[in-house]
Amino acid sequence: MTKSMGDKVTLKMVTLKEPCTACVILDGLLKEMLEKLRKEKGNIEVEIVELEHIRDVYGIEGVEVEKFPLLLINGEQVTAGTLPSQRRLMEIINLY
Repeated sequence: MTKSMGDKVTLKMVTLKEPCTACVILDGLLKEMLEKLRKEKGNIEVEIVELEHIRDVYGIEGVEVEKFPLLLINGEQVTAGTLPSQRRLMEIINLY
């Protein structure tokens, strides 16, 4: 797949509105990382989706594993319940 430098990359973080304690920590770290990337790179769009109930995840296209927080890039799930390093996340983004 070839991409030009101007192509938009959409990062969608999906989590629960009332996550468990461990997820609260991961949510915060991932949100910070995504915001930093959005500010540094002009072609990144960030969307945060907070679900009322876990069953609501089935309405989100691209979700394969229901472990939170999860991250979709251009509609394709790339993480589930983990926090990638910023370097690894940039490597993944560069594939899109």
